[in-house]
Amino acid sequence: MNNYERLAASTYVVDSFREVSEVWRHYEDHGDDDSLARVAHLICGTLKDLSGDSEFWAAAIDAAKEAGERSEAVSEVLADLSEFRHFEEYVLIEAGIPREDAARFASELICAIRMSETRLDGDAVVNLQGRVRDLGKAVCEVASAGQAKREKRRRLVWRGFKVLKGAATVVVDGVATPGLPMTLLSISGGLVEIADAVFEE
Repeated sequence: MNNYERLAASTYVVDSFREVSEVWRHYEDHGDDDSLARVAHLICGTLKDLSGDSEFWAAAIDAAKEAGERSEAVSEVLADLSEFRHFEEYVLIEAGIPREDAARFASELICAIRMSETRLDGDAVVNLQGRVRDLGKAVCEVASAGQAKREKRRRLVWRGFKVLKGAATVVVDGVATPGLPMTLLSISGGLVEIADAVFEE
């Protein structure tokens, strides 16, 4: 089984991300606590699964190493971010992400790539797994929190949502277009999004 085939077993992340996106959109429109609590419970379960998903992390580490080994080809993709944006939107839409969301997520991915001075290497990705586990536990702890902890729950849920988005990018691109320089850049960007979320205070 190659690195990208491993990610086929992690499509639960994409399914969860789609569901969380829909409920989060409802929360943003209405601001109701029930929607926020539901998002928190969904993210709690998914981050628990993701933190223990050895195949996902092994594939992510290998992809990060491959991106480093093929840095010249990956850097060439950065020379035409417009083409990369169209590529990423297409991949996300094909994975079932609504067109409007796909456009926004592709833009956010490019922002993450631009803001990151360096791409994560394999050792850095290893550290993310434990951080995702810790964030998942924190989200689970506040999933049913009362009104007094509403803002804390919202912040943790938002960070968990960003982790899901980054992980979904890794899975979607890795499964749909394995081995392409654009795919390696997408995976690198997804890992940066995860890192930004888990290290955010």
